[in-house]
Amino acid sequence: MNKKSIVYLLVFALVAVACATEAAEEEVTVEDEHDHESTLEQVQERGFLKCGVSGSAVAFSETQADGSVTGIDADYCYAVAAAIDKWVRGNTVNRFGPVREVEKDLVVELAFDSAHESPRHKSGIALRFPRVSRIRWDKPASEADTIETVRKLIG
Repeated sequence: MNKKSIVYLLVFALVAVACATEAAEEEVTVEDEHDHESTLEQVQERGFLKCGVSGSAVAFSETQADGSVTGIDADYCYAVAAAIDKWVRGNTVNRFGPVREVEKDLVVELAFDSAHESPRHKSGIALRFPRVSRIRWDKPASEADTIETVRKLIG
């Protein structure tokens, strides 16, 4: 697998983790008007990022009357999203519509429940419940695991 596919996988994971579509108490149903749209399309249509916080933990994340979410969890989520956005914009080497190819410098630690082969993905691998565990600003890309490590996990 090439580095470009890894970047797409990482970008997808970042979008999936950072862009919650609704708060837990407002679960999306089959009749939802956004079912046919990707998360990226929903964020673009909405015009802002909804951070994945509960909105019900006073001081940590609390939903206000106007629908905005305040608190340390929300502030942290927005700060991380802003840092990633700044890094992506500053390290873009190619664009494909709303998708950007970036320099292969940022190490993102992913957590996932399982991995298996998938003909639907360019990488040939699908991750079950992928999420960004942490961003390793301190780790050089040369020390990061590769898609080959994931292939070995599959067996």
